[in-house]
Amino acid sequence: MKQQTFYSFAINYFKDQQLAEQLLPIARKFLSDPTKLTNEWDYKNTYTRGEGIANEPELQFFVDIILNASRDYIENKSLKLINSADLWVSMFCSEMHQGDCHDAHSHPGALFSGLIYLQVPEGSSTLEFSAPRGNNPSWKHFLQIPAVEKTFDVDQTPHTITVNPESGLFLFWESWALHRVPTNNSTGPRITMVFNVGVERA
Repeated sequence: MKQQTFYSFAINYFKDQQLAEQLLPIARKFLSDPTKLTNEWDYKNTYTRGEGIANEPELQFFVDIILNASRDYIENKSLKLINSADLWVSMFCSEMHQGDCHDAHSHPGALFSGLIYLQVPEGSSTLEFSAPRGNNPSWKHFLQIPAVEKTFDVDQTPHTITVNPESGLFLFWESWALHRVPTNNSTGPRITMVFNVGVERA
């Protein structure tokens, strides 16, 4: 019997501590500016609709990194932008304290989403993706899913893919993926730079 796989779920990643150290003071600056804070979802962040802080001059180099990651993903997955669409980036900083969390959600207005961990004190919350097969309870009770070969710190069950945070870890995924941030237990702030990649028509 032949088999062809459809709708595979991939998380692209790299680790770059130097990049995290370069971005951390920028994130701290915006997070300490009351005019930038929106505290959407009841924790400290700078989220706004539109580009957010992606249009800040000191972040243009990071926007370029994100756009390159997007183009690499599209090429490696043999995807193609249609109708003369071009890519744009939105971005915000996030600072979670003890007790903060972010419920399960996806990003329907974007093609890709991702983040880079900038400060990860002990007890920082993970990033948890819901595997689509987890909606079927029979998979939980009657099939054992083989563990993936781990190239970064990730745990897998029939229901979830859990990424354990570390400073400098850059993650990139398709925005339809349902994900959440469980309750944060760090005593110091957990800081990330979060982004979305969407399209605009020429």
